[in-house]
Order: sequence, then C-alpha cells, then structure tokens
Amino acid sequence: MARKNLSDGDEIVSGQALGARLGLTATRVSKLGGDGVMLRAGRGKYRAWASAKSYCEFLRKASSGRQSPTAEARRRLLEAQCARVEHRMQVDRGDLLSRPTSSGRWAR
Repeated sequence: MARKNLSDGDEIVSGQALGARLGLTATRVSKLGGDGVMLRAGRGKYRAWASAKSYCEFLRKASSGRQSPTAEARRRLLEAQCARVEHRMQVDRGDLLSRPTSSGRWAR
C-alpha cells in the first residue's frame, strides 16, 4: 500500500511494491537500496519516484560501461597493451635493450 509524502508528492512504497513496478524482486530492490540506488524511506520502505529515477540513471551508467566489471577489465587490458607497445617502441628506438641483447653485452 502506497502513501503520499506530503513534502514533494512522492509515494512511499514497500520493496515488494517498488519491485513490482520496476520488474524486480523485493530482494533485488533491497540490495539496490543497500547500494544507494533505491532511496530508502524507512525500514523496507522506498521513495517510489526518486528510486525509479535513480534506478534509470544506474542503468544508463551501467549500459555505457562506466560501472561494468567487463568495462573495467577491458580498460585494464587496453592499458597493458599500450604499455607493451610503448615498451616495444622504446626497444626499437634503442632507448631500452632487449633481454637477450643486454645479457650478451654485459656478460663480456
């Protein structure tokens, strides 16, 4: 059962009711509430409109890759590949010696 919040007209609803509106389980709503995505209005209660807007923003960020674990892994991979290419370029320019070359020169 929803009730109006007098200050801004937003409804205060249960996690189950909010989940039903957004196509989520009450457990997922609770988890998102703990993560700060759903806006709590008391124990097991949420601000419906503000939570829906916040959830939409959360989905936008996730879809653009800013919060995705896959996007983070891809960023780290690209950084490693860039470092490898930069190192190879330094060796090719003569700024660094490759391992076989340096060990042979220092052993003499």
